[in-house]
Amino acid sequence: MGHRHTMSAMDWYGVRSIIDYGGFYEERVVVFRATDFEDAIAQAERESNEYAEVLENTTATGFLQAYRMFDELQAGAEVYSLIRESDLELDDYLDRFFDNGLERQRTYEDDAPLCAKPSLGRAPITEQQIPGLVGSELVSVMFVLNDHLEIRFEDAHLTLYVWPVVRIGEREWRETDEGYADALRRLSCGQIQVATEIPGHGVRIELDTGDLVIDPRQEELEFADVGMIDVYKNRYTVWTAQVFPFEHLRSPKDSGEPAPPA
Repeated sequence: MGHRHTMSAMDWYGVRSIIDYGGFYEERVVVFRATDFEDAIAQAERESNEYAEVLENTTATGFLQAYRMFDELQAGAEVYSLIRESDLELDDYLDRFFDNGLERQRTYEDDAPLCAKPSLGRAPITEQQIPGLVGSELVSVMFVLNDHLEIRFEDAHLTLYVWPVVRIGEREWRETDEGYADALRRLSCGQIQVATEIPGHGVRIELDTGDLVIDPRQEELEFADVGMIDVYKNRYTVWTAQVFPFEHLRSPKDSGEPAPPA
């Protein structure tokens, strides 16, 4: 009679960790080769701390759960398993622990891009407010060699590799329109009233001086990355084509376009 697992000096362990982005939490499972649970936890603690140090305002919580694998590390191997006792019915259980509608994922469809994360077909992403921005004042706009745009708020730094649409009252300006730069500058000193990520329609930042709409046309997209925002003491987010809230855009990587400048 065979056994799936044979004790040896080194085994594979899958270790689950929690990363705190300030209002957002990431669950990760990373595989380690270790002598025992203590060794696996120690390696995972070091790795999670290094992972969190790469990004600003990000913390490794120190919450770690280890699972000793019963398979060799290969395709189809079970790398982590956790059994939880619950009196909840299946739908309620999934809603509470795995699919409550606040996850950064999208509903899987047959024609969805390969990078999309399935959500069991249960809770499509709705528009989401970007936390930490309301009340923040726009303090500067910088055109960097006509290559990308740097917009600084009191509480955030926005970098864009596409040109946002500017709306003031009933007027709208695109980058090719006369007066576009002046319209952008007219937003200065405005305070953010609401900032929203809208699935399939990008990002809208509404100020009391006008609006910024980040929703490029496909032909305007030169890079896979649309832009990034660093909300101080809250979170750091990179917006990418094919992923919420820009899932309607195809990545230029598919046609061999270069990556955006660092």
